[in-house]
Amino acid sequence: MLGHMARNAKAIAYLAALILGTSVGASAQTQKTPAPAAQAQNPAYLKEFPSVEQVLTAETTSDPKLTALLQMTALSELYELVRVLAGPRQFRNLTQDEGHVMAAYRSAQNKIAADSDKAWPGPQGNWKRFSLGINDHYYWPSDPRFGSDTQLFQKLLPVDIRAKLADELTREGQVHEAFLKKQAEEDARFKAAQSDTGPGSLMSPSNLAIVNKILGMKDSAGARRCLELGHSAMECATGGFINGLSSFTGLDMGRAHLRPGLSMTGIYKAINGPVIDFENDLQLSSCGQLVSDGHSYSVEPRNGQILIHVQSNPQPFTLVMGPDGKLSGPGIIAVEGKVVVGHRTVYVPASPDPAPYGTPAHNSSVAIYAPKTERCQIGVLAPTGSSVTLGSATAATLSMFGQPIDTARDQAPPPGLRIGGEYAGQGGLKIAFEIADAILDCGEAHAARPYSVQASGGQILVSIQNGGALVPFTVQPNGSLTGSGAVDVAGRVFTGMTSSGPAFAPKNARCSVGALARK
Repeated sequence: MLGHMARNAKAIAYLAALILGTSVGASAQTQKTPAPAAQAQNPAYLKEFPSVEQVLTAETTSDPKLTALLQMTALSELYELVRVLAGPRQFRNLTQDEGHVMAAYRSAQNKIAADSDKAWPGPQGNWKRFSLGINDHYYWPSDPRFGSDTQLFQKLLPVDIRAKLADELTREGQVHEAFLKKQAEEDARFKAAQSDTGPGSLMSPSNLAIVNKILGMKDSAGARRCLELGHSAMECATGGFINGLSSFTGLDMGRAHLRPGLSMTGIYKAINGPVIDFENDLQLSSCGQLVSDGHSYSVEPRNGQILIHVQSNPQPFTLVMGPDGKLSGPGIIAVEGKVVVGHRTVYVPASPDPAPYGTPAHNSSVAIYAPKTERCQIGVLAPTGSSVTLGSATAATLSMFGQPIDTARDQAPPPGLRIGGEYAGQGGLKIAFEIADAILDCGEAHAARPYSVQASGGQILVSIQNGGALVPFTVQPNGSLTGSGAVDVAGRVFTGMTSSGPAFAPKNARCSVGALARK
């Protein structure tokens, strides 16, 4: 670990020197970069970033094909620079101006790529075409060679921006090293805890035999993949059991899956008014005397806003997401539903299941409903918590084995935008978005990574936190995702169960990003 940290420290120091120009020998002429026309920007340093036209001029050569490569690379790297300089805000809280600048760079890059695909069809080096957005001149921000091939920093960025960038990259490196150290400490604690083989331990002989039997079944590929993605052995073994019950009963007994495309999650509440809970549909409650009822909805980005269209009778309504994360409704509307008007007693015969799972014959009270239309105030709704949609079935099954489960990684994300569905690109990358994680597949390597979705500058940005690197995508109007560069997927494959727990072998792969179509 210390050697790894030392190597990263040297890389960070080298990159900082490269950015500042101390080891590159930038001339006095290159320091005098013309800035765009001054105007109010948030953050203020955005006014020092070059325009698209300045980038295209600076990266023009006598070779049209090389020019296209350098221009695409410079635009992509400037896009990354805006993101990196945002620091911790880059994951959820980019400003509108940052979004506009990033969108301008990405739009110009995509146009050059599309034009280049027509001008030079066919393979480009190791890649199938220009629009995959990767070439021999492009490096990730964490790479010490970032920006070096195009001399991007010296030609297009003033010294103060380069200094700020060097500081931010150094901070990111320190955060990443702290993350690695914490991860190593957690792994050590986990191994120490699992060394106990008493009756209540996951690795007790009786429980280990059960887990091994389930994981050794012919159709246990899903359970093994579950292990490889970081879940516990008992959770994955019982998860396979739950999935089998789901197939048999036709009920969704496992964790919730998002529908394809943009959706919402979280609970939103108005002051003395309705409550909205986004699950697979929109659950509306506390609307007069109406009982909670589901409504279908859709999410539409329009003119820099996020609109949530709700199907409701007799009148549909639209919610608008504000920059503070609150939802604004139309005011007083009529909503059709049902109310409880009484109860009746019904006889429930004894179940045929043996004790302790069976129930004796008994009487039960059942509600009687009647239709009713209420007038509800759909005003401003503030986010109050996460939707409860994950982990309950698995936790209940684990209790049969006397095993508690740490469901921290399975907790629903905070209220806001999410994206669902499976996406694949020609570069080999596949992504399956679930409510908590994005599952990256590249060749035989796969890994679960956290992600965020945000509206910025009239676009929807999806950001996947892949270890120490951020993998950004833009949601296109047709529902596809576009990104650039390449992604390294550091995964592992399950090799068997031991007395110390599951055993794995590393499995790493790199895939280009480019455009990902929804399957």
